[in-house]
Amino acid sequence: MTVMQVFGILFALGMIYITYFYYKRRIFLYYDVLLWVYVWILLIIAVSFPEKLTALIQPLKIVRVLDLLTMGSIFLLFSLVFVIFARSRYNDRRIEQIVKELALKEEEK
Repeated sequence: MTVMQVFGILFALGMIYITYFYYKRRIFLYYDVLLWVYVWILLIIAVSFPEKLTALIQPLKIVRVLDLLTMGSIFLLFSLVFVIFARSRYNDRRIEQIVKELALKEEEK
C-alpha cells in the first residue's frame, strides 16, 4: 500500500467522522449521512483497490486510474455546485416571500 493510498483512506475515514459529527449536531439529516457515507466508502474502495478499476477504464479509453478518479471528482463537484446553487435560489425566493408577508403584517397594524 502506497503513502497516497494511506492518505486517501485516512481522509475518507476523517470525512466519515465529520459526517457523523454533523448528523449528531442535527446539521445533516439521515439521508444526507447515507449519501455521504456511501461516497466516502466508495472512495476508500477506489483508493484501496485501484487495480480493480482497471477493467472499468480500459473500455472508456482512460489511461490511468487516477485520471478516472479525477474525472469522477470533477463530475461530483459540478453536480454539488449545481445542487447548492438551486437550493440557494430556492432559499432566496423563500426568504423574499417571508419578508413580504412580514411587511404586509406590519403594514396592517
